[in-house]
Amino acid sequence: MPQPVAAGRAYPAEPPAISYDHSSLPTPTRHPKALLRPVCGQCFGIKRDGCTDGISPMYRMWRGPRRQRVAVYRCFGHGPQRSGCGAEILVDELDRAVIVLLSVDMRKHTELVFVAGDDRAEQISRLHDQAADAMRQGDYERSIQCMKDAAELEKQPSARPHWDEVERDITRGQHFASLDTDARREYLAKWRPVARVEDGQVLIEHIPSGLPGLQELARD
Repeated sequence: MPQPVAAGRAYPAEPPAISYDHSSLPTPTRHPKALLRPVCGQCFGIKRDGCTDGISPMYRMWRGPRRQRVAVYRCFGHGPQRSGCGAEILVDELDRAVIVLLSVDMRKHTELVFVAGDDRAEQISRLHDQAADAMRQGDYERSIQCMKDAAELEKQPSARPHWDEVERDITRGQHFASLDTDARREYLAKWRPVARVEDGQVLIEHIPSGLPGLQELARD
């Protein structure tokens, strides 16, 4: 039922829609992913409260005012009560040092190649089926021949499907130099350089494989 309207009362008109100009709002800066996942060499191997296994990852962060920010890799510690040792390395300096180091690697580049194998299991099974079909049809000669062929195949050496590491005609340095930034990041994903600054120079070492705590660090 419609509501009565009081005579002579003025009602305000519907307010106009308000439009907002978003062009003046600051646009968030999106940075590409860090190239490296380094380990702090300043406190490497030192077990402390903020890093109980002595293997402290470094993460990228920014220092300075907004217009003058610089990216650094900073030690963050490892473990439930993680805390860094305070070490920092400029991202540009460490990235450049790693790129130079890997670009002059003269060892041969290798790639994993899938080998389908030749275990002949499918071929042998097919001959057994053919022998059984021939036997049901009364063709004993063909059945015997199929069984003989299967037996000969079973005597031959076989290889199961597997991956082989094949050496290429280029060096590891040449291969790395040919990669774009995304491919280099993927190439370096499993390589954890131990890095520190000493007397103004960036020093890099490889993290030893099989080191206790390395598997946990890989999930960091």
